[in-house]
Amino acid sequence: MLKKLALFSTLTISLILLAWCNQSWPKTAVDLYNAGMIKYDAGNYKKAIEDFDKAIELDPKNAEIYNERAAAKHGLKDYSWAIADYSTSIELEPTNARTYNSRWLWELYINQKEAGCADLKKAATMWYDSSKSIMEKYCN
Repeated sequence: MLKKLALFSTLTISLILLAWCNQSWPKTAVDLYNAGMIKYDAGNYKKAIEDFDKAIELDPKNAEIYNERAAAKHGLKDYSWAIADYSTSIELEPTNARTYNSRWLWELYINQKEAGCADLKKAATMWYDSSKSIMEKYCN
């Protein structure tokens, strides 16, 4: 009987510790970013944004997290907030042509043509070749 009680106690304690570890497992910004990307790729933009929000709390100077949260926000058609996140990403990493190239589209979409064309021009000067032909089409 004592062996069964000891086994039961050990199993109970193990389950409690396992549950506690899963809840309190220290997630890094990278862990949360990766979890957000999986949810983003699955089309679950709201849950992806939640993970990106937590990742930003842990690593507020990581431009890529803002960039991907912006992409999730435009997946929800929240264009103004997507532009705000692209802008933060650019402030943190002003040499990322891909971010300028992403932001211009949503600026044009919400009728901010001047800002969108400025981003296209910036991306084109940073050797983002596709920006040049798009700029000719939309910004003349």
